[in-house]
Amino acid sequence: MAEQTQEKSLEQRLLEIGSLSQLNKGINKAKYPSERYQLYQNLAGILSEGDPNLYKTAYGDIRISPEEAVRYALEGTHSRVKEAEPLYQANKEKITKEVISAIKEDVKNAKNKAEAAALLSFYLKGLHDIPDLDQITADEYAQEEAAEKLGVNMNFSARGSIEKYRPLHENLQARLYASEYLKDIKDKKGEAIGYELDEEKITKLMDKVETGALMYKNSKDLAKLKEAIKEAEKKQKKIKKAA
Repeated sequence: MAEQTQEKSLEQRLLEIGSLSQLNKGINKAKYPSERYQLYQNLAGILSEGDPNLYKTAYGDIRISPEEAVRYALEGTHSRVKEAEPLYQANKEKITKEVISAIKEDVKNAKNKAEAAALLSFYLKGLHDIPDLDQITADEYAQEEAAEKLGVNMNFSARGSIEKYRPLHENLQARLYASEYLKDIKDKKGEAIGYELDEEKITKLMDKVETGALMYKNSKDLAKLKEAIKEAEKKQKKIKKAA
Protein backbone atom coordinates (compact mmCIF):
# COMPACT_ATOMS: atom_id res chain seq x y z
CA MET A 1 0.00 0.00 0.00
CA ALA A 2 2.90 2.36 0.75
CA GLU A 3 4.16 2.02 -2.81
CA GLN A 4 0.69 2.65 -4.27
CA THR A 5 -0.11 5.74 -2.19
CA GLN A 6 3.34 7.23 -2.87
CA GLU A 7 2.19 7.96 -6.43
CA LYS A 8 -1.05 9.61 -5.40
CA SER A 9 -1.45 13.35 -5.55
CA LEU A 10 -2.45 15.26 -2.44
CA GLU A 11 -5.90 15.84 -3.94
CA GLN A 12 -6.41 12.09 -4.43
CA ARG A 13 -5.34 11.41 -0.87
CA LEU A 14 -7.63 14.07 0.60
CA LEU A 15 -10.62 12.90 -1.43
CA GLU A 16 -9.97 9.32 -0.31
CA ILE A 17 -9.69 10.28 3.35
CA GLY A 18 -12.79 12.46 3.07
CA SER A 19 -14.75 9.62 1.43
CA LEU A 20 -13.75 7.17 4.17
CA SER A 21 -14.83 9.66 6.84
CA GLN A 22 -18.19 10.10 5.10
CA LEU A 23 -18.65 6.32 4.85
CA ASN A 24 -17.86 5.88 8.53
CA LYS A 25 -20.53 8.44 9.43
CA GLY A 26 -22.98 6.84 7.03
CA ILE A 27 -22.50 3.34 8.42
CA ASN A 28 -22.93 4.59 11.97
CA LYS A 29 -26.09 6.44 11.00
CA ALA A 30 -27.70 3.70 8.86
CA LYS A 31 -30.54 1.90 10.61
CA TYR A 32 -31.34 -0.84 8.08
CA PRO A 33 -29.24 -3.45 6.19
CA SER A 34 -30.54 -2.07 2.88
CA GLU A 35 -28.96 1.30 3.73
CA ARG A 36 -25.62 -0.25 4.61
CA TYR A 37 -25.28 -2.49 1.52
CA GLN A 38 -24.05 0.23 -0.84
CA LEU A 39 -21.90 1.80 1.89
CA TYR A 40 -20.15 -1.53 2.42
CA GLN A 41 -19.45 -1.87 -1.30
CA ASN A 42 -18.08 1.68 -1.52
CA LEU A 43 -15.89 1.12 1.52
CA ALA A 44 -14.42 -2.09 0.11
CA GLY A 45 -13.87 -0.34 -3.22
CA ILE A 46 -11.90 2.53 -1.72
CA LEU A 47 -9.77 0.33 0.52
CA SER A 48 -8.95 -2.19 -2.24
CA GLU A 49 -7.97 0.58 -4.71
CA GLY A 50 -9.12 -1.30 -7.81
CA ASP A 51 -7.71 -4.70 -6.88
CA PRO A 52 -10.57 -7.24 -7.32
CA ASN A 53 -8.96 -9.82 -5.05
CA LEU A 54 -8.42 -7.29 -2.28
CA TYR A 55 -12.00 -6.10 -2.79
CA LYS A 56 -13.37 -9.60 -2.10
CA THR A 57 -11.08 -9.98 0.90
CA ALA A 58 -12.13 -6.62 2.36
CA TYR A 59 -15.83 -7.02 1.61
CA GLY A 60 -15.82 -10.46 3.20
CA ASP A 61 -14.91 -8.87 6.54
CA ILE A 62 -16.83 -5.62 6.15
CA ARG A 63 -20.20 -7.32 5.58
CA ILE A 64 -19.92 -9.31 8.84
CA SER A 65 -21.34 -6.48 10.93
CA PRO A 66 -21.63 -2.66 11.13
CA GLU A 67 -19.00 -2.74 13.87
CA GLU A 68 -16.52 -4.53 11.61
CA ALA A 69 -17.29 -2.11 8.78
CA VAL A 70 -16.66 0.84 11.10
CA ARG A 71 -13.36 -0.72 12.18
CA TYR A 72 -12.28 -0.97 8.54
CA ALA A 73 -13.35 2.61 7.86
CA LEU A 74 -11.59 4.00 10.94
CA GLU A 75 -8.37 2.05 10.51
CA GLY A 76 -8.31 2.72 6.78
CA THR A 77 -8.74 6.43 7.49
CA HIS A 78 -6.05 6.53 10.16
CA SER A 79 -3.44 4.78 8.02
CA ARG A 80 -4.08 7.14 5.11
CA VAL A 81 -4.04 10.20 7.35
CA LYS A 82 -0.63 9.15 8.67
CA GLU A 83 0.73 8.76 5.14
CA ALA A 84 -0.72 12.07 3.94
CA GLU A 85 0.39 14.11 6.98
CA PRO A 86 3.77 15.42 5.68
CA LEU A 87 2.39 16.35 2.26
CA TYR A 88 -0.70 17.97 3.76
CA GLN A 89 1.27 20.07 6.23
CA ALA A 90 3.49 21.28 3.37
CA ASN A 91 0.44 22.38 1.36
CA LYS A 92 -2.04 23.14 4.13
CA GLU A 93 -2.09 26.90 3.59
CA LYS A 94 -2.94 26.50 -0.09
CA ILE A 95 -5.68 23.93 0.57
CA THR A 96 -7.18 26.05 3.35
CA LYS A 97 -7.27 29.16 1.16
CA GLU A 98 -8.97 27.19 -1.61
CA VAL A 99 -11.72 25.95 0.69
CA ILE A 100 -12.22 29.32 2.39
CA SER A 101 -12.46 31.02 -1.00
CA ALA A 102 -15.19 28.61 -2.09
CA ILE A 103 -17.12 29.14 1.15
CA LYS A 104 -16.93 32.94 0.94
CA GLU A 105 -18.15 32.83 -2.65
CA ASP A 106 -21.29 31.01 -1.47
CA VAL A 107 -21.88 32.82 1.80
CA LYS A 108 -21.58 36.33 0.32
CA ASN A 109 -24.89 35.87 -1.52
CA ALA A 110 -26.83 34.85 1.59
CA LYS A 111 -29.76 37.09 2.52
CA ASN A 112 -29.21 36.71 6.26
CA LYS A 113 -27.11 34.90 8.86
CA ALA A 114 -29.45 31.90 9.00
CA GLU A 115 -29.12 31.39 5.24
CA ALA A 116 -25.36 31.85 5.46
CA ALA A 117 -25.20 29.17 8.15
CA ALA A 118 -27.27 26.83 5.97
CA LEU A 119 -24.83 27.31 3.06
CA LEU A 120 -21.81 26.90 5.32
CA SER A 121 -23.24 23.70 6.82
CA PHE A 122 -22.66 21.88 3.52
CA TYR A 123 -18.92 22.48 3.84
CA LEU A 124 -18.94 21.30 7.46
CA LYS A 125 -21.01 18.19 6.82
CA GLY A 126 -19.71 15.19 8.74
CA LEU A 127 -17.57 17.21 11.15
CA HIS A 128 -19.95 16.93 14.08
CA ASP A 129 -22.32 14.34 15.48
CA ILE A 130 -25.96 15.33 15.19
CA PRO A 131 -27.97 14.12 18.22
CA ASP A 132 -30.72 11.64 17.37
CA LEU A 133 -34.21 13.04 17.21
CA ASP A 134 -36.28 11.89 20.18
CA GLN A 135 -40.07 11.83 20.50
CA ILE A 136 -40.23 14.86 22.80
CA THR A 137 -38.37 17.03 20.29
CA ALA A 138 -40.41 15.65 17.37
CA ASP A 139 -43.56 16.64 19.26
CA GLU A 140 -42.15 20.14 19.79
CA TYR A 141 -41.56 20.50 16.04
CA ALA A 142 -45.11 19.32 15.34
CA GLN A 143 -46.57 21.72 17.91
CA GLU A 144 -44.66 24.68 16.48
CA GLU A 145 -45.86 23.77 12.99
CA ALA A 146 -49.46 23.35 14.16
CA ALA A 147 -49.41 26.66 16.04
CA GLU A 148 -48.13 28.48 12.95
CA LYS A 149 -50.83 26.95 10.74
CA LEU A 150 -53.55 27.70 13.29
CA GLY A 151 -52.36 31.27 13.75
CA VAL A 152 -51.85 30.92 17.51
CA ASN A 153 -48.85 31.31 19.79
CA MET A 154 -48.71 27.79 21.21
CA ASN A 155 -50.08 24.29 20.71
CA PHE A 156 -49.73 21.39 23.13
CA SER A 157 -51.66 18.55 21.47
CA ALA A 158 -49.82 17.83 18.22
CA ARG A 159 -47.61 14.76 18.09
CA GLY A 160 -44.74 14.44 15.62
CA SER A 161 -43.41 11.54 13.61
CA ILE A 162 -39.68 11.05 14.12
CA GLU A 163 -39.26 9.93 10.50
CA LYS A 164 -41.12 12.99 9.21
CA TYR A 165 -39.20 15.53 11.28
CA ARG A 166 -35.74 13.94 11.10
CA PRO A 167 -34.65 15.97 8.01
CA LEU A 168 -35.84 19.20 9.66
CA HIS A 169 -34.02 18.28 12.87
CA GLU A 170 -30.76 17.42 11.09
CA ASN A 171 -30.84 20.60 9.00
CA LEU A 172 -31.50 22.72 12.08
CA GLN A 173 -28.67 21.10 14.04
CA ALA A 174 -26.31 21.51 11.07
CA ARG A 175 -27.16 25.21 10.82
CA LEU A 176 -26.64 25.71 14.55
CA TYR A 177 -23.21 24.10 14.30
CA ALA A 178 -22.28 26.14 11.22
CA SER A 179 -23.35 29.41 12.90
CA GLU A 180 -20.42 28.92 15.31
CA TYR A 181 -18.12 29.60 12.35
CA LEU A 182 -19.76 32.93 11.51
CA LYS A 183 -18.97 36.04 13.52
CA ASP A 184 -20.85 39.30 13.89
CA ILE A 185 -19.59 42.54 12.43
CA LYS A 186 -20.14 45.24 15.06
CA ASP A 187 -20.25 49.01 14.89
CA LYS A 188 -18.51 51.38 17.29
CA LYS A 189 -21.31 50.92 19.79
CA GLY A 190 -20.78 47.19 19.81
CA GLU A 191 -24.04 46.43 18.04
CA ALA A 192 -24.16 43.75 15.34
CA ILE A 193 -24.58 45.23 11.87
CA GLY A 194 -23.72 42.16 9.82
CA TYR A 195 -21.76 38.94 9.81
CA GLU A 196 -18.79 37.32 8.13
CA LEU A 197 -17.00 34.01 7.95
CA ASP A 198 -14.72 33.37 10.91
CA GLU A 199 -11.66 32.48 8.85
CA GLU A 200 -9.52 31.95 11.93
CA LYS A 201 -11.83 29.20 13.19
CA ILE A 202 -12.04 27.56 9.76
CA THR A 203 -8.25 27.64 9.45
CA LYS A 204 -7.90 26.02 12.87
CA LEU A 205 -10.47 23.40 11.89
CA MET A 206 -8.43 22.51 8.81
CA ASP A 207 -5.21 22.21 10.78
CA LYS A 208 -5.71 18.43 11.04
CA VAL A 209 -5.55 16.23 7.96
CA GLU A 210 -8.79 14.35 8.61
CA THR A 211 -11.00 17.40 9.11
CA GLY A 212 -9.21 19.28 6.34
CA ALA A 213 -9.73 16.35 3.97
CA LEU A 214 -13.42 16.14 4.80
CA MET A 215 -13.96 19.86 4.16
CA TYR A 216 -11.97 19.61 0.95
CA LYS A 217 -14.10 16.64 -0.17
CA ASN A 218 -17.29 18.53 0.71
CA SER A 219 -16.15 21.54 -1.31
CA LYS A 220 -15.39 19.36 -4.35
CA ASP A 221 -18.74 17.58 -4.04
CA LEU A 222 -20.51 20.94 -3.99
CA ALA A 223 -18.56 22.15 -7.00
CA LYS A 224 -19.62 19.06 -8.96
CA LEU A 225 -23.24 19.54 -7.90
CA LYS A 226 -23.21 23.18 -9.04
CA GLU A 227 -21.70 22.19 -12.37
CA ALA A 228 -24.35 19.48 -12.85
CA ILE A 229 -27.10 22.01 -12.10
CA LYS A 230 -25.64 24.46 -14.64
CA GLU A 231 -25.49 21.75 -17.30
CA ALA A 232 -29.08 20.73 -16.57
CA GLU A 233 -30.22 24.37 -16.89
CA LYS A 234 -28.38 24.72 -20.22
CA LYS A 235 -30.08 21.61 -21.57
CA GLN A 236 -33.45 22.85 -20.39
CA LYS A 237 -32.93 26.17 -22.19
CA LYS A 238 -31.96 24.36 -25.39
CA ILE A 239 -35.10 22.23 -25.18
CA LYS A 240 -37.29 25.34 -24.71
CA LYS A 241 -35.65 27.08 -27.67
CA ALA A 242 -36.09 24.01 -29.85
CA ALA A 243 -39.75 23.84 -28.89
